[in-house]
Amino acid sequence: MPDGYVFVPKGDVYITRNCRIKTKESDQMVYSIWDKAGKRSFGIRVPSSIHSEVLKTAAATAESRAKAVKTNDTKVLSRGRQLLRSEFPLIPAATLDIVMNHAFLKGSGRVGRTGMTTDKRKASLAVEAHIRHTHTPYDSLLDGGMERSDARKKVWPTVKAIKKSWESGGDVKGEGEQCENREGSVSVSVISISSSSLRAESVLSVESVESMESMESVSAASMESLEWI
Repeated sequence: MPDGYVFVPKGDVYITRNCRIKTKESDQMVYSIWDKAGKRSFGIRVPSSIHSEVLKTAAATAESRAKAVKTNDTKVLSRGRQLLRSEFPLIPAATLDIVMNHAFLKGSGRVGRTGMTTDKRKASLAVEAHIRHTHTPYDSLLDGGMERSDARKKVWPTVKAIKKSWESGGDVKGEGEQCENREGSVSVSVISISSSSLRAESVLSVESVESMESMESVSAASMESLEWI
């Protein structure tokens, strides 16, 4: 690692994006920092002088950016909520709020904010991501060393069954596979999910709020950037 570089943690998109841009414009290297398995990004390393410059700009523009974000967020969230309700009329109210607060978070780079796919596709991907991380052992599989594509295939029957039940509310036949949620305290048996059970909103699992931190229509590779991280 060259001298004069500092670590910039993942989290503030304005800072990390501008650090990347300015470092590349100066013909210097941006270093991405990942976990040992190479599956999750922690942040980047950039020249300290560029980082300091970006921090000053961020502070000077914070108020104006906050106002612009608030105005735009109101529009995006309103549209997102209508979209999810339209595509998934039987999604539990608490789950709807969780998906909204995650997938449509400003600056997250997640699917709810992308302009690279249709509204219908956004809703579908956002709900799939929520189910995958909340109702299946997907994260545990990744932590255990399983490849992302293999982990997705393994939990897909559960994801598909729950997603379908939120769309129509009819009985959904799964693959007979049973998965635990990431807390390991509640099981989801993908045998048959009835509309009456869904309306009770208690048979699936206790909703867990994920920590906050971005197409198949574009390419399999670019879709990974929209992962619920």
